[in-house]
Amino acid sequence: MSDERYVRSMNGIVVVDDEPVDYASMLCLDSPGGTELNYHIFRSGRAVLRVLPSLCGQSVPISLCLINTRLPDMSGFDLLQMLHTYLNSHSRGVMVGSNYCVEDERAARQYGAAFYICKPLQKEWFDRIGSDSVQHSRDSGSGSVLSGHGGAR
Repeated sequence: MSDERYVRSMNGIVVVDDEPVDYASMLCLDSPGGTELNYHIFRSGRAVLRVLPSLCGQSVPISLCLINTRLPDMSGFDLLQMLHTYLNSHSRGVMVGSNYCVEDERAARQYGAAFYICKPLQKEWFDRIGSDSVQHSRDSGSGSVLSGHGGAR
């Protein structure tokens, strides 16, 4: 399937990570509103950038973009910054670290991520990430951190 047709079927959630198996439990989540959600996984930043025009033309906007901090072809932080112009104000950019790193936490806040989470991913985090009660502002740099122990920092 071509990248463009693949992206046209997208319904809200994008994962960019070269280790997609780490998201297996997340892919089994139930949608909070009972709507079926489609998850689309890209293994590199370039793969997402190739389809940005298609992403912008979608009738259903991207609601969640999970990006690993270290991608094979670029920094996840740089990719998040590039995607900001294509995401709407209700979209949440979440940085995912393979291991907790204070520098990555700072960078996630600096680049406007809504959250910085670390592997292994935990299902309960996604309820919190998707919650409307979480204040989200790309300009404030006040993202939350969810650690491997499941607590917010």
